[in-house]
Amino acid sequence: MAHKESSAASPPKTGGHSAEPARLDADFDVRWAAWHARGVSHERAVRRKFLILAPVLAIAAAIVYALLRQ
Repeated sequence: MAHKESSAASPPKTGGHSAEPARLDADFDVRWAAWHARGVSHERAVRRKFLILAPVLAIAAAIVYALLRQ
């Protein structure tokens, strides 16, 4: 059985990856810093709401428990 090879030029195999080096996004650091700042401000807002809401819920639960216990 004869083995057939193509003589046509074909691009080299790269294992599914691009042969070009990855180009870095020029403003990636700016976008990353903005995303991180939004995350920090969101976390701060959630913590502030929790610090207000948790004691209110605890007091409400104690009142409901005291009223239902009678």
